[in-house]
Formats: sequence, structure tokens, C-alpha cells
Amino acid sequence: MKCFFILSAGLTLTSVQLSAQLLESSQNTLVLSDPFDSPLLYSKADVNATFQQAGEFAVNERYGVDNYLEFTQPAGQFLKNLSGRTDFLQGAEIDGSHPIYREPSRAGKAILNLRGYVWRLLQPGNRLTTANLGEAFPNQTDVLIGFTVKYNDLDHFGWVHMRRPVVDIITIFTPVAAALHPVSGEPIRAGLPPELPPVNAVIDPLTDTLQIAWPSSFPGVRLERTDSLDAPVVWTPVETPLSNAISLPLSDADQLYFRLQYVP
Repeated sequence: MKCFFILSAGLTLTSVQLSAQLLESSQNTLVLSDPFDSPLLYSKADVNATFQQAGEFAVNERYGVDNYLEFTQPAGQFLKNLSGRTDFLQGAEIDGSHPIYREPSRAGKAILNLRGYVWRLLQPGNRLTTANLGEAFPNQTDVLIGFTVKYNDLDHFGWVHMRRPVVDIITIFTPVAAALHPVSGEPIRAGLPPELPPVNAVIDPLTDTLQIAWPSSFPGVRLERTDSLDAPVVWTPVETPLSNAISLPLSDADQLYFRLQYVP
């Protein structure tokens, strides 16, 4: 992220101490939506600048950046891995065994500070000083962060991949990818898509039917079918008398494709 600061000319200098806001902006990136397509998690970089005149010639200009993740609703919480860190190894299982990461919230919404920095320009002398306000992941360019979200008092687990190209004083973390398991209570592996429920499909030669079943521990999924995978693919829901099994007569079609689709 590049920040450009333009200070207007013609400021009237006085000998009294005052403070004026010169710049306030932010970079907000939607990381993930919930199963109902509502915003869930944002990556934020709040930029602010202040001008302070302490005397007729003494001027202090301060510029700061706060880089953090923030949930849009209290249902979301960040997790710690079993060693107490907030980043997970690639492929590590994220589930209910991990404790909640506690950090001061904003309006009841969980946040995870990634880093912050500030620099000051002092006049006279045109002296520039910089300071690192905090590094959650020092010397790391890529981090995987686990979280949990409650829907109807049931936990859904997910992860977000944050990256910065270089480790320096001014580069922030930005989101690369994220995933949320659509099935409550099912673990998800950091950096990997949710694992699909295993599907059992067999042909019964006696009844000339296709028997399809999947575990009942995966609620909220439905069976869909299509005759072709050529674009545009049109999937049609299959009515299932049972929640996790169906028997279909074999048709004259050369090929059929089936999938399980999560329906919130």
C-alpha cells in the first residue's frame, strides 16, 4: 500500500499549541462472506495523520497505520493453536480443541492486530523518525489464521491467509485466500478447502437403480445432478425422500454427474 500525503500551503502559525486532523483514510478489504452472503471478515489498514504546532516554528507531523483483521459480527472469534500462537501451520487441523484468542474488541466485534507503525516529521530540522508499534508475526511474510463463527449456536471453522511481500517498516498484510467450512462442527485444515463428505454410489443390478448415500453427520447438503459439464453447467436439485440417501432409476443418458451442494 502506498500512502501519499499532501499538506496544504498557507498554514497560519501561532505560538499556541493546537492539533488539527489533516488526513484520515482506510483500506478495507472484504476477506470472507458468511453462508448467507453477508460480509463476515474484513482486512483493514487505518491511516491517520495529525499536525501539531508547539511554537512559532516548532511543528510535529505524525503519520500512523494500524493493520488488523475485524469480524463484522460478535459471532466470529479468532483461535489460537495448541502452542498458544495465533498462526497455524499449513494443513494443521482447526477445530473445537483450540482456545479463543482474546484481544480488546471494537463495538463487541473481535479483532486481531497484525502490525502497526508510525513516523514523525519534526520541524525545524526536517527530522524524520520511524517506530514499529507492534509486530504480531515478526519476520513472517505469510501467515494462516484460524477462526470460528457461530450460527444457531453451532461452530463453523475457517481460516484466512494473510501475506506481505516484504518485511519492512511500511508494508502491511493483505488477504490472499480464505475458507469457511459450511458444515457445523466439522474441522478444516489451514490453507486447504473444506473436506467434502464421502459419497457412496453403487448400481443395484436387481432393481436397475443407482443407490447414492452420504453420512448423516453432514446436515444442510443436497444432491444435485447435471447431464453435462460443458459450460454453462446447470445443476438441478434431486428430490431426496431421505435426508442423506436416494435410489434413482438408471436413465438412457450416456452420462450423469452428481454433486453435494451446501444449502444454508
